[in-house]
Amino acid sequence: MTPRILERIRLRLLRSRFTQRDVERRVGFSRGYVSQLLSGAVELKYWHLMAILNALELDPSEFFGELFPRHRHPALESLDDVIGQSEEGSLSHELARLFAFGIESVLDFRDRLELCEEAIDELADLGLLGRGG
Repeated sequence: MTPRILERIRLRLLRSRFTQRDVERRVGFSRGYVSQLLSGAVELKYWHLMAILNALELDPSEFFGELFPRHRHPALESLDDVIGQSEEGSLSHELARLFAFGIESVLDFRDRLELCEEAIDELADLGLLGRGG
């Protein structure tokens, strides 16, 4: 996971109007520290990531949304067919839409829980989170 995060930071830095030195100045890092972080020579901590995102003027939710994009569940494709075949405004159409929304919400919730579990594992691996027993 960390290599993926580092690669995304490198990409966003290249796309930004800021240089590594600009980020270092804005955060208060010493010269060359961002390079060490991005190369993996220095372990990336959560606060490093948040400081860099702030220096790059990036919204953390946008950044993490890129890392963990939402995908529509294939099971919902057949529900789209049912909704499309029903007469718009009819009770069956509205029920099909409501049912599809409920299924999509449950699937989205499950996916988000899995992402939270992965993030917690990553934070624990980085030593940023203790595991309760």
